Amino acid sequence: MKLIIDDACYAYDEIFSQFGEITTMAGRDINSESVKDADVLIVRSRTKVNQDLLEGSNVKFVGSTVAGLDHVDQDYLKENNITFFSAQGCNSMAVAEFVISAIVNLANELNFDYTQKTLGIIGVGNVG
Repeated sequence: MKLIIDDACYAYDEIFSQFGEITTMAGRDINSESVKDADVLIVRSRTKVNQDLLEGSNVKFVGSTVAGLDHVDQDYLKENNITFFSAQGCNSMAVAEFVISAIVNLANELNFDYTQKTLGIIGVGNVG
């Protein structure tokens, strides 16, 4: 199996070497010529994954190592039976923990007793 992987992906060799031949390159350099014989494409947000990139290729799986999805044409992937997986939601717990610790820290700095208060969180997606 041939894998094309954005060279900014963390620990790609340790994670993916067991699955086949790995070729790495800068995400901005991944193009239709470089993926035409690939079976797997692992990208970050700097690679636009769409018909222009994948048409005529052998790619059957696309993975995105970032939480955002705006760089991937998911409709095209579905229409062409290309499996897709992303890291969407992967950082939601860390963000929530950071916000709570920031609130506690700010309350301590301002000498504010938050223990008898109600906190409302308004947001969208996996975090709010």
